[in-house]
Amino acid sequence: MRDVFDGKYEVVITESILSEYEEVMRRPRFQIDEDIIQYALNWFVKNALLVEVDETDYPVREMPDPKDAPFNGENNPAEMDRVSVYHLPEQKNILHTDAAVYLAIRGLYHIAVESRLREYGFTEIIPVTPEMDIMLRNRFMEVEFARQGRCFGKWSAESGLNLEPESYENTSRIYVVRSDQDAELGNAPELHPWEVMLQAGRSLSGTNLSECLLADDTGDNISHRNRQFCELTALYWIWKNGKVDISGLEHYRRRFLLPPDWETLFVNGNADVILPVPLYVHPSLAENYRMRHTVHTWETMLRCTSSSRCP
Repeated sequence: MRDVFDGKYEVVITESILSEYEEVMRRPRFQIDEDIIQYALNWFVKNALLVEVDETDYPVREMPDPKDAPFNGENNPAEMDRVSVYHLPEQKNILHTDAAVYLAIRGLYHIAVESRLREYGFTEIIPVTPEMDIMLRNRFMEVEFARQGRCFGKWSAESGLNLEPESYENTSRIYVVRSDQDAELGNAPELHPWEVMLQAGRSLSGTNLSECLLADDTGDNISHRNRQFCELTALYWIWKNGKVDISGLEHYRRRFLLPPDWETLFVNGNADVILPVPLYVHPSLAENYRMRHTVHTWETMLRCTSSSRCP
């Protein structure tokens, strides 16, 4: 794999292969950190040659080595949260193909998965788009907050604040963070006047991104720890080197939906911080982290935050 990343080989992949790579890397038994998974996936998307192949001519064969069986991903439980788990195509005859199927997967795989589901007889297949995800997330939080007896006070980009505008020139800035390993966006939104691109992990890359006016390897910085901390090296740089009164950080692929008068939210103490809509993490934040990362880092964080001094 190191030779692949060093460019010694020309990599050719299909969508199904890329999907399989991601599925394998996310298996709990391997405990691969999320940043490593994203690095590998982004590298393949950016550098590999993606080709289309008619895979129907290649029937699934038995694995020649029985020792590979524990790693084939088919040892799934019969149920997950009291919902039955079905295996395709073995159990396709007992499925209700008239039921709606929601594809809550990466858009990269929608076409391949939808095509296979239609082969099995499903007709109502609904991809979960970013717009639908936002709608469902907001609706879930409204219900959840109501169940807890709390008010879900949400400020939308469409409504604005309708407050008297004040001058915030040179006192607010949102840093859009990216690295040289990130895939290019086909339709990247333009930067707003309050946004500026910040390159993370530049001390490790040796590459200067032309669109980034700032980088996290200047001043007081931990840019060299980017492989461990990802965007947090940029957050550290903002903390130590930022000179504005109002600072924000957003991922280059996850931009805020803000109206032009968003800065007035801070007028007269209306707010101290703007947060995105909460995200439901299943089964809990702790267990989700333990499944996707290494357990000892979570336990170290708990010890650190529960003591007066961090080791």
